[in-house]
Amino acid sequence: MEFSSWLPKAAKRLFFLLTLFLLLSCLLTTRYRDPGRKLPRSVVPEEKVNASWEEYFETLEAARPWADPLPSDQGTPSTFGTRPPYTNLNRPDLLRLPRQTKDGLRRAHSKFISRLATLSTHLSFQPGTTGIVTSIRPDDLGQVVTMLLMLRQSGSTLPAQVILEEEPSPSIDQFCSTALGPLGATCISPQEQDGWLEATHHLPPFQPSQWKSLAIITSTFQNVLFLDPDTLPVRNPDPIFATNVQPFHSTGFIVWADIWTPTGSPDFFAVTADTEPPVFTTRASSESGVLVIDKARHADTLLLAAYYNHYGPEYYYPLLTQHDLEDPGRESYLAAALVLDALAHNGTYTAPDGSNGTTTPVKVKKGRWNIKTPPRIYQRADRGGVPGVVVMAQMDPLEDYHAVLVAIEEYEWLQDHLQELTPRSGALHDLANDLKFLDSLGNPTVSPRKGKYMFFHHYGERLDFSRITDDMLPTDANDLYMRMWGEPNWVEASVGRDVEKMLWRDATGFWCGLEGYAKQCRLLKKVYQSVYVPNRYHR
Repeated sequence: MEFSSWLPKAAKRLFFLLTLFLLLSCLLTTRYRDPGRKLPRSVVPEEKVNASWEEYFETLEAARPWADPLPSDQGTPSTFGTRPPYTNLNRPDLLRLPRQTKDGLRRAHSKFISRLATLSTHLSFQPGTTGIVTSIRPDDLGQVVTMLLMLRQSGSTLPAQVILEEEPSPSIDQFCSTALGPLGATCISPQEQDGWLEATHHLPPFQPSQWKSLAIITSTFQNVLFLDPDTLPVRNPDPIFATNVQPFHSTGFIVWADIWTPTGSPDFFAVTADTEPPVFTTRASSESGVLVIDKARHADTLLLAAYYNHYGPEYYYPLLTQHDLEDPGRESYLAAALVLDALAHNGTYTAPDGSNGTTTPVKVKKGRWNIKTPPRIYQRADRGGVPGVVVMAQMDPLEDYHAVLVAIEEYEWLQDHLQELTPRSGALHDLANDLKFLDSLGNPTVSPRKGKYMFFHHYGERLDFSRITDDMLPTDANDLYMRMWGEPNWVEASVGRDVEKMLWRDATGFWCGLEGYAKQCRLLKKVYQSVYVPNRYHR
């Protein structure tokens, strides 16, 4: 007798419903994981992602600035110059805020600082985990593919978490699982987490600059390398986080500079820390596309930066940039660190002690490392000399640290022989992590070894190979395809290998391996065969 012949109808119905329930449960619990591959061990499933959005946004809203939004029609700070002048010039004050506005900003900022230490101990992450974090609109995931392809081509085995800036559709969920999963990436949607909608439904949509801090907070990693999707890791970044390796080991916070003069208002430092702004000799403005941070040691820095970004469009973006055209949130992270240093120095802020086990005890070294090696800029000219893609190459922090040690040795030798300063005692590593000493050097001449650049920040056409069309591709005077970044010589000199050719090869293989991209596959193969297989290039 067959099974179906003796099973009662009610029992069969119950059996069917139970089977369906179990099947759906399995599908939901594996939503962001590819069961066909072994993900890097520090990737964690979505159900363990940071919680308590209610507390986070309630704390921010309780410290809303008591002032009208700052004017947005002051123009741009063209008087600052396009490159750091490296002189002790006073910062132009283009905002000219009235005293009442500054008092309202100061009171609200002080209120947030009074709750910052407690909020910092509630920042959630998986202790000991390390990974790459980026944020993007779901429709632009093709850019993340490019970044991940370069990451894996560099040899990195770090897991990645892609924070989605909008609630994903079922097709986006599928793409995350089947396409990004094999690249060691997990998609996370804060909008689907407990408390997010209740805490944010009354807020305007977040801007891209605001999403960076939200993405780092959302991530479950303790040690984070944040990359904009258009910032490509052309050198393996994994050694940054290796045991006892400098500068991350002693600081937990690494920031890169770009080529522009800082444009922050002097009122920002007066309002937030009652201190003078750094002089122009200290550094250029911050690079927007890359940041390294340990959320245990720098939970307060991250959350204060998040406060500046939360109230950025109305208040802190004008204060931090005076309406500069670049990414308005780029200065918020270093600014937060400077403010906390000043507040701790004058006794108005005490960092959390890590007694609840979620943050790092004070005895663990906490500082910051400003990359001293200036970025290298390359701009390709298209047909007729029209400016095209711009690439900003950023230095490997390990190499930068080594170059700074060499510069300090030369500085000490020079001062010793000129007898202008008493020779300093202490190990070079202590001096390299002494912020006051480094500031006294100004901008020392550093000479890193060749081929040690780690990141290429790509400006121009978006690097989404799934959307590249023939009319977007650069051509020369003979209407032949050109290389994306121009001559390969500078690329190989910066990195040690032809990463552009490798990227086109990997991108062609990736998109040709997915269903529904046959037309795009033909175009990518055509370009690759025309430009890269003969290993030719056009000036």
